[in-house]
Amino acid sequence: MKNFRVSIGVINSILPIGIDTINYLEKNFQTKTFKKGDIIINEGETIDELYLIRKGLIRGVRNFNETLITFWISVDYEFFTSSSYFFNTQSDEIIECIEDCVLDYLTFDQVRYAINHFDDFKDFYIKNLEIYYKYSQLRSVLSRIPLSKNRISYFLNNYNPKIVERTPDKIISSFLNVKPETYSRIKKQIIKESIRSH
Repeated sequence: MKNFRVSIGVINSILPIGIDTINYLEKNFQTKTFKKGDIIINEGETIDELYLIRKGLIRGVRNFNETLITFWISVDYEFFTSSSYFFNTQSDEIIECIEDCVLDYLTFDQVRYAINHFDDFKDFYIKNLEIYYKYSQLRSVLSRIPLSKNRISYFLNNYNPKIVERTPDKIISSFLNVKPETYSRIKKQIIKESIRSH
């Protein structure tokens, strides 16, 4: 498991980094493995790690009046953490593994050290925040689309296909705020229409 070429390759694909930064990452990256259904962080806990998903599928969940609502989903080669990571506060969300997962991570202090000592890592970190903001905007637009069919169509056309293919319909329906049977029916309808148009 102590092979970080994949994660370093992901960083390099976002923004090229030099040998000194690569050496630092190889020395400091650590790995955690989780089983499907495992909770990485629960409400009220604190998190000190910035994760990269080497393999797996993750969701962020919030509890509203005993109802769990999915707020985000991440898949292979994406970074994630709790928003509490940035502010050293207790988490107001649950992060759960949808699949078995292999995660590489750096601690908050290791990330700060890299930002302060390696300009290329600092540039990568800024670029990754820009990507995170882009996904945040995508979720914001998605939540404001009024009709279920349009919301589902937007999701199918704009989200990572691996998320669409691998996430159970029940979880996606929670993410889109529609009933599971509605999501399943409309998804099939949209796929049929797409096939006919081609």
